[in-house]
Amino acid sequence: MQLSTRNVAHFLIERCLLDRDSLVNEKLVIADVSRRHRNLKVLRENAPGFFVKQTMHWDAQSIGFLKHEAACYWLAQNDRAFAPLAGLIPNFRGYDANSNALIVDLLPGAENLSEYHLRVRTFPLDVASMLGQALGRYHRHKIEPGNAVGTTFPKATPWILSFHEAKEFTAAAIGPANTHMLTILQRYPEFVELLTELRSQWRIDSLIHGDIKWDNCMLYESDGTRKIVIVDWELADQGDAAWDVGAVFQAYLLTWLGSMPDGSPASAQQLVESAGIQLETMQPAIGAFWNAYVTEARFDTSTERERLDRSLRYGAARLIQTAYEYLNNMPQLTAAVIRLLQVSFNILSNPDEARCDLLGLS
Repeated sequence: MQLSTRNVAHFLIERCLLDRDSLVNEKLVIADVSRRHRNLKVLRENAPGFFVKQTMHWDAQSIGFLKHEAACYWLAQNDRAFAPLAGLIPNFRGYDANSNALIVDLLPGAENLSEYHLRVRTFPLDVASMLGQALGRYHRHKIEPGNAVGTTFPKATPWILSFHEAKEFTAAAIGPANTHMLTILQRYPEFVELLTELRSQWRIDSLIHGDIKWDNCMLYESDGTRKIVIVDWELADQGDAAWDVGAVFQAYLLTWLGSMPDGSPASAQQLVESAGIQLETMQPAIGAFWNAYVTEARFDTSTERERLDRSLRYGAARLIQTAYEYLNNMPQLTAAVIRLLQVSFNILSNPDEARCDLLGLS
């Protein structure tokens, strides 16, 4: 059944999440906020509402991703190994296999960090710290090797760490722009070597979200206190915790790079100076995020240094992945994507310099 604003209330009634009196006595507000998935918000007047997420496409991969996300929500409520997730995700209400629909509590007044930073036009330290604490909390807890549920995760290495070795892709398969980007990567042996080395350092040390970005970090207020929850766990896995941290670094860098004008200033220095958001305005928040993460994850000094280095270089790989996503269905490379590739290469080539100059971390 394809859900819509017209039938989602009856869908919830059939699953005993609403009663029929609600249709008469409550002022239900139902909004379609679909994007990549069919997303429906059900707002209630005097009770928690619901967020219903359904696959747009009924192919095996799309269904599998949503089932995987539902499993993470279920595990957070039912398996001790996943208990640290419970306070970091919305409350799970169920998954309907027949409709391929996930149901969780709606977070009142929530906005993702993309919307939040755009609205306030600053990078508050307390919000950055909350995000660092959230990641540190679930990264700190390990899934024991004997945990039967844990073995269901594929333990996959991110595909972008092997993209530079691809030989079988054609323009018909990935598009002309991405084919051109792949050619550029393979044209520079040092770029290839740096990515190959980074992939060799991948480890399995934690539960990871796998797709951390501002859009998946929701800020909301509960009992007068601001909180962060993380959503969209379709790519969750057992993997390298530094991948999630690198994704946060990438999110800050993307915000900076995305504020640069589309034109072509005479020099790189002019381009940096013309950015609408200067790195210096974000660096205190980056520091607050990292310090909160380290404290929550309980690293010693040597572990902290190694994790920071690997996280930053994973952030560089995520820039390449973002470039790939930008170029889907595009006919040619853009100046913005060239900038992403250049910054990625600069980070991989000299992570110490990037740590200081880009992140502002000593």
